[in-house]
Amino acid sequence: MLFESTDGNLQGYSYGLEFAINPVAINRDKTVAHELGHIVLGHTMPHRQEGESYHRGLMEFEAEATAYLFMNELGLMADETASHSRGYIRHWLQDEQPPEVSIRHVFWAAEAILKAGRVAVEGTTGLPG
Repeated sequence: MLFESTDGNLQGYSYGLEFAINPVAINRDKTVAHELGHIVLGHTMPHRQEGESYHRGLMEFEAEATAYLFMNELGLMADETASHSRGYIRHWLQDEQPPEVSIRHVFWAAEAILKAGRVAVEGTTGLPG
């Protein structure tokens, strides 16, 4: 999907199974992980957008916390990015504690993304013979 927003503060967005990243995103890799989190968690599916009521703050917490775990597991979470990520989470939670089910969603989604990457890498056979 092509990034078409004119909002310079927007780092990325996703809908359905597609995402777009701002070409000048502050941290492209973390933003990709955040948008993948939204997709894996089902936040971007039409039923979530239209009928099902799920608090936006919880969706942003789940996606950002998923990105945080994913980036940290790969050793890609710099201190400045981690600090920004924690602030983003605090902002969306508004000093509330996330429900246990959201925390389980985060760990599940981070593992699902990591597992998908491992399967893709392990399935690669190298250059065509």
